[in-house]
Amino acid sequence: MRRLAVLASLLATSALADPAALVIGNAKYNALRDLPGAADADAIADDLEAAGFAVVRAMDADGPALANAAARFGQALTRVGEDEAVAVILAGHFAYAGDTTVLLSAKAGGTNAQSVPWGLSLGMLRDLIAASGGDGPRLMVLGSGSESGASGFVLNGLGSFEGGGDIAVISGDVDDALEAAGLLAEPGETFTSRTARRLDLDYDGPSRFELVAERPAAPPPVVERPRPPAPAPLPAAGQAEREYWATVERFDTRTGYEAYLNRYPNGVYAATARARLAAISDDPLRAPRQAEDALALSREQRRGIQADLVTLGFDTRGVDGIFGAGTRAAIRSWQSREGTQETGYLDAGQIATLDRQAARRQAELDIEAERRRAQIEAEDRAYWDATGRGREEAGLRQYLERYPDGIYAEQAEANLAAIAEENRAASAAEDEAAWARAQRVNSSQAYRRYLAAFPRGAHVQEAQQWLDQGGVDQQALAGERALGLDAVGRRLVETGLRQAGYDVGEIDGNFDEATRRAIRRYQRDRGLPVTGYMNQAIVVRMVAESFLQ
Repeated sequence: MRRLAVLASLLATSALADPAALVIGNAKYNALRDLPGAADADAIADDLEAAGFAVVRAMDADGPALANAAARFGQALTRVGEDEAVAVILAGHFAYAGDTTVLLSAKAGGTNAQSVPWGLSLGMLRDLIAASGGDGPRLMVLGSGSESGASGFVLNGLGSFEGGGDIAVISGDVDDALEAAGLLAEPGETFTSRTARRLDLDYDGPSRFELVAERPAAPPPVVERPRPPAPAPLPAAGQAEREYWATVERFDTRTGYEAYLNRYPNGVYAATARARLAAISDDPLRAPRQAEDALALSREQRRGIQADLVTLGFDTRGVDGIFGAGTRAAIRSWQSREGTQETGYLDAGQIATLDRQAARRQAELDIEAERRRAQIEAEDRAYWDATGRGREEAGLRQYLERYPDGIYAEQAEANLAAIAEENRAASAAEDEAAWARAQRVNSSQAYRRYLAAFPRGAHVQEAQQWLDQGGVDQQALAGERALGLDAVGRRLVETGLRQAGYDVGEIDGNFDEATRRAIRRYQRDRGLPVTGYMNQAIVVRMVAESFLQ
């Protein structure tokens, strides 16, 4: 923000002339799918130059080339007329993490956390345009690849990137977006928000946005413009002033800049100091952000803070060590509860308070879970005794009806299976009656009871097919599948359950009945919906608990 404010002050005194455009088309990638349509950006750059734009272009650009293009575009903005247009046209693969969205370089090694530095920040370009001033139309056209999904901590796509102020942003498939961008150089063509929607593109920006493309009928005569005289060199700062300024700049505070101006009101760095003071005034979150940055929190420390927030009941949208929009919102909610300024940033004292509160809350949750478990187990044992301690079939069924995942569930099921084996010659009428009951109840437990009682019954295949294809909570199953757990992730879940005191059988990454029963017991003891399937909320809670054990 400080650098943008300084740039804005420089722009105010620059010579103004032409509209400007930044055009980047990344069609060929080292490790990602190629986007042949992005190559059309080069022809669009030619058309914009013919229409009078000062164009900065880069095709199939790696990280350094993207940075160079952004720097040259910043220089071009110093020559934009007060009412002239500014356009940014980007085509390629995009990725986002939290509230940061980037155009990936052609050398990006895939969508993972390490890809972010190898891209061009859309937020930086938006802020650069905003800092340039002027009343002309400002437009960003973003054409992205069609991939979607997630890997590591980076998501493919544009995320929640939006325009700001008078900057309009249109986005969509790379071919459709570049078709829209081509209209910017068509003589007399008027581009509005309705144009974006007509081309089935997303639009975010001013409701009355309008950009009229103009192209001269004939090339204007070449006029040799006299070069402006070189600015007079600034007087050299003395050794004392240089050392004083170096200290002030290192601490980068309001007090420091004001102290410099008091000592050197006409000093070599006076204009820069005033510009930075203005930037500080325009950024109310600067001080709390700097306070957090000064802590230099590691990835693990950030995960610990997220775990604390989750334990206290605030949703961070993950315990991943990335302070994105979800974590910042959770911090603001906690600060609101504490009656402090809602900045979304933490200082050392607040982090210590969070840690103490989370430790107390986790202790309460552990005691509550243990009390609940002890109460349930006492009731479980008493009911086992009341139903005959597993000796009678009726008592076993009563026990499993009330405690399908109870202490004696495995023994009860084994006893029932033994009884069923002994009674395998039971009449077909009994078999049909049991099947009718299972169909009437029409639940997973009902069909499992049928299979336990009649492992060779006439309807075993139908019951098993129901369980395999439709006998699960489809919403719960979809929630678990959405996690995308591989074998390693499943073993980590089984390990976490065992560390929490639940028997998962063998830790092999296979969610068999033992694992499902452990999940249900975990959910039951914490007052969660008992489904036997994992979801994001349970994973986040297990991660948070692991930090506080």
